[in-house]
Amino acid sequence: MNRRPLGRTGLQVSELGYGCGMVGGLLVRGEYPAMRRAVARAIELGLNYFDTAPLYGDGQSEVNLGAVLRELRADVIVGTKVRLAAEDLGRIEAAIVESLEASLRRLGRESVDLFQLHNLITSQRRSEVGSLTPDDLPVVIRAFQTLHRQGKTRFW
Repeated sequence: MNRRPLGRTGLQVSELGYGCGMVGGLLVRGEYPAMRRAVARAIELGLNYFDTAPLYGDGQSEVNLGAVLRELRADVIVGTKVRLAAEDLGRIEAAIVESLEASLRRLGRESVDLFQLHNLITSQRRSEVGSLTPDDLPVVIRAFQTLHRQGKTRFW
């Protein structure tokens, strides 16, 4: 499996990543033995990036991925995300911190390699699509920087 640099992080990620979301849905609603076999085979073939999010199966993807990776003792790159809901927009920083801390509990990890914002950035907030505006970004950045300083995410 070929690897490519992930931006300026210094991480070398496989050209193919393992999506742990609803498309296919194995890590959301599959049977554990099948999950374990699929993840083990992906690693055997050289995949080293696993992408998950709290929205994937209402957190079940993170729970299942964490369990499988612990069992396999896999040294892989794990990324997760935060999506702020309309009710979070008055408390953006706290909501981001709470989201990552909940993800870490579900994954059974002290940190993730990559933490991403899962919201659209639009000229005006639109609660129906959960968008943020450029004016919201300083607070988002501050939260991500805090989590990085605390060692809860390597990159964001």
